[in-house]
Amino acid sequence: MCEVILDGDKVVPQITENKRLFIRFTHANQKAQKYLIGGIECLIATRESLLLPKATAIFKAFYDHDIIDEEVILEWGKKVSKKYVSKELSEKIHEKLKPFLTWLKEAEEEESDESDDDVELEFNERVHTSSLKEMKDEPSKNGKEEPKKAEVSANGNEDDDDLDIDDI
Repeated sequence: MCEVILDGDKVVPQITENKRLFIRFTHANQKAQKYLIGGIECLIATRESLLLPKATAIFKAFYDHDIIDEEVILEWGKKVSKKYVSKELSEKIHEKLKPFLTWLKEAEEEESDESDDDVELEFNERVHTSSLKEMKDEPSKNGKEEPKKAEVSANGNEDDDDLDIDDI
């Protein structure tokens, strides 16, 4: 599939153009994703001088578009295989991808560290309103009667029923 859909010069843009097609074949299927990585290796083998320098960009494009899962890439990166291409070429590809694989591992470690410390908060759309309650008439320290405080409704308006203007 890689060799048919992707050609040498514009591999990364072609991944973007055909991401839906790739996702159809690989979505939630780690075995299919491993086969796709094998196809990428074969594609690199056909035009090694042109595509080997772009190997990191190719893998990152597949990762960014959620075509190949992080776990699958990390698992592939652990071991050099001669299943699809020669062992020498596979070693070259792995060597080229070392910075990318290290970045994925560090991102995974940071994510797991942060998830231990984070507290999940749940927000909802409901607004909780509270209102001021009317205070009883109590004489102040200087002997004068203080005015009552009006109750404020949820929309911020004073309720006319609770406030007597003459008492102010």
